[in-house]
Order: sequence, then structure tokens, then C-alpha cells
Amino acid sequence: MGTAVRSVGRAEEIQALVEALDRATAGVGSLVWVEGEPGIGKSHLIAEVATRAAARGFAVHAGRARELEAHRPFAVVTEALAQLPGAAAATRLLQQGTDAVGDPGPAPAAGTVEYRVAELLFDVVAEAAGAGPLLLVLDDLQWADPSSLQMLERVWAQVVRWPVVIAVAVRPTQPPALARLLAASVAAGAQHLRLLPLDRDATAQLVEAELGSAAPASLAELTQRCGGNPLLVTTLVRALRAEGALDDAADSPLGLGPDQDASPVWLRPVVVSWLSHLAEQTQEVLSAASVLGS
Repeated sequence: MGTAVRSVGRAEEIQALVEALDRATAGVGSLVWVEGEPGIGKSHLIAEVATRAAARGFAVHAGRARELEAHRPFAVVTEALAQLPGAAAATRLLQQGTDAVGDPGPAPAAGTVEYRVAELLFDVVAEAAGAGPLLLVLDDLQWADPSSLQMLERVWAQVVRWPVVIAVAVRPTQPPALARLLAASVAAGAQHLRLLPLDRDATAQLVEAELGSAAPASLAELTQRCGGNPLLVTTLVRALRAEGALDDAADSPLGLGPDQDASPVWLRPVVVSWLSHLAEQTQEVLSAASVLGS
């Protein structure tokens, strides 16, 4: 059921990534950006493709940027490359010279700790590419440190010559350096996949895949209010099921009258987290709108 859930409504995007794997198998690398709002399915999509890549004999390595680690040089890159030969030497060099590594500026200067680490990591990727097809997954790159972004910029400029696919997941709200890198790479031939909300039919399919059966009418109507966001849809269904609200097969198993608020309390923290990426002023406007109504 998990694979079906990940795949619902994303056939075109999966096909684009599979075609990138095909090109890498033929020796031509790709950089693919997967962009979308929180909960829209970026991580699930690249996880699905990573599973397919592994089944095809690709070496798969993944890293995730974290908001609280945005100050750590090369954080997401060293996590992604940690299991590759040679990566340990770069990590040791970073640990020894942490105080000497700061904001890299436009480019690291030759001879600095950061420059030496960048050279080591570049060689790690090049050596891995020489050993066979490679998939690098970098998730939540909107939180990446400047050094990791510079490393990605250097690697993608060479990746077309290697049997490598780099799949990057980002949110629409990006720091300027990341936005510039995305725009420049797309202009140079990188792919840019924007994940849109699921349509009505795909939302219904997602609910059915989650339940393993057709959804009661009241649940189907309720999940359509989630704006096509897979995280909100699946969280709602799982919360209602955990509370036993779906046990009754009656036409209105949720016990909701036509004038009742159909927003379960379990969903609210998820919605708040989902909206947290928006600007503070935007969140204030939404709060006011939720009180004032239409």
C-alpha cells in the first residue's frame, strides 16, 4: 500500500525521474529539482525513485538539510556522501578545522580548510561516478548551508559527463543563494519539477489507498477540504481511524451534521506546522481570515 500512496497523482513526475535514471545508465547525468509546499510529497517522490534506482543497480546516497544545522559547513553533502570511500577524510578535516571554516563568500580561497574539503568531496563524487551509476538525493535543501550549495554548484556543472542523477527537494520559499542556483542550473539544462496539489480524483485515490477500500461519503467530502495536500489528507485519515471514527460504516460515520465544524482537532497541529514556512505577516492574515470567515 505504501508504494501506491507515494505514487498517487505523480505519474508524470516519476516518469521524468525514471528517464533521468535512463540517461545516467547511458552515461549522461542529470540534476533534477523537485519543488513544492510542505507535505506535497517531495520526499515520498524521491524515495520512490531511490527505490527504483537501487533495483536497477544504482548506488544510492541521501542527505537531508536541517534547519538547526544551517551553520554547519558541508552538512548535507557530508551526510549524503558519508558511506563513500574518501568521505571520512573530508569529515576529519572539517572536525579539525571547524574554527577556520566560516561563511565561504563567493568561493573558498585556495589553501583554506574549506577549499581542501571541497576538493576532497568533489573527488569522492567523481570516484563514485567512475564506479557506476549513482543517485544522490538531497532533501530539504532550503535549509542547506552555503558550503553545501557551493559544492552542489560545482558538481552539477560536471554531472552531465557522469552516470549520476542528483535529485534535490526544495520548498518554494528559498534563500537568495539557493534561488539563484536553482535558476542558473535550470537555465543550463537542469530539470525543474513543480509538485502541484492533487486533484479531486487523485485525492480520492489517495484516501482509498490509505484505507484499502473505498471511503465513506462523509470522509471523501472531508478530505477534499485538504487542498490536495497528501500530508494533510493522510494525517486526517489516520487520525480519524486511530480514534475509531471510521469503524461505523453508516453514511455519516463521523457524526457530522451539515452545519458542524468538520475540522478535527487532531488535524490542527499539522496544519499549523504546514503553514509555518509562510512569512509571519502572512500567517497573521490567515489567522484573522479564519476568524472573520468569507
